[in-house]
Amino acid sequence: MDVILKGDGVAHPGGFGAMPRLLGHFGRDAGWLSMATAIEKITSRPARRIGIADRGLVAPGWHADLVLFDPEAVAERGTYARPDRKPAGIEHVFLNGQHVVDRG
Repeated sequence: MDVILKGDGVAHPGGFGAMPRLLGHFGRDAGWLSMATAIEKITSRPARRIGIADRGLVAPGWHADLVLFDPEAVAERGTYARPDRKPAGIEHVFLNGQHVVDRG
């Protein structure tokens, strides 16, 4: 069954900021995860879990999906009033090798 739910409320800030929060808060500030483990949790581990064989790692022949970020600055900036605010510290995003975000 496919279901789409729509309301008149705003999105939860975690919908936009979950990954920067994992890297900035849990990986850097709270020290709950090493930065390497935090990155693995949002790249190779989910790709492997759902069976995507050519994403999640930087490897020859794989899709070049890369996010270049400043580990000292990466942070969630969304709020309940403005959940779509761009995160801090994201410098560039490449999707399939194409530069899609500059100073993100």
